[in-house]
Amino acid sequence: MENEPLFPFGNCETVGIKILKKEVELVKLLDSRPIILTDAGELGFAWPYLAIKGDIFGTTLYRYVHNRVLGDTNYWFVPSAFFRIKAWWAKSVWNKEILINELQAEPWMTTSLSQTSIEDQYKTMSPEKLREVVKYAEKSGFPKAYLWGAEWWWWLKNEKGNNMMWEEVRRLVQSP
Repeated sequence: MENEPLFPFGNCETVGIKILKKEVELVKLLDSRPIILTDAGELGFAWPYLAIKGDIFGTTLYRYVHNRVLGDTNYWFVPSAFFRIKAWWAKSVWNKEILINELQAEPWMTTSLSQTSIEDQYKTMSPEKLREVVKYAEKSGFPKAYLWGAEWWWWLKNEKGNNMMWEEVRRLVQSP
């Protein structure tokens, strides 16, 4: 319903709990389908509230990002146990369906991808990094994950003649 509604990102303000509560009530009046509420994975701390208020709890999971203070960095210091706690709590305590709604499978850049070299893009996402991110996600306790970046793989393959990410995703999706 709202993507990371209680997480301030970039120039966006949070929705706020009062507005979010009214939105949830309105959507439930208008539509019987389950409501997914999401929180920012590594930095989001509103997940207990969001897990309770939604029917399905989703989290993002990014490992390689650009931070205003640290620059290009990875979240090596966030153990997969952090996500396992979220997953266990939402599923076991609140009986919620859970998923990773954004699993990083594209680069995190501060400039347009079309104006950034593939070499620089691969600093925050590459086939090797994708394998690492997926392996980490498998340890998270979340049973389902949606990869974030299909338009980038397509662009690399069709506009840049680079099918490495496309083929890596194919291998990951087809593997048991």
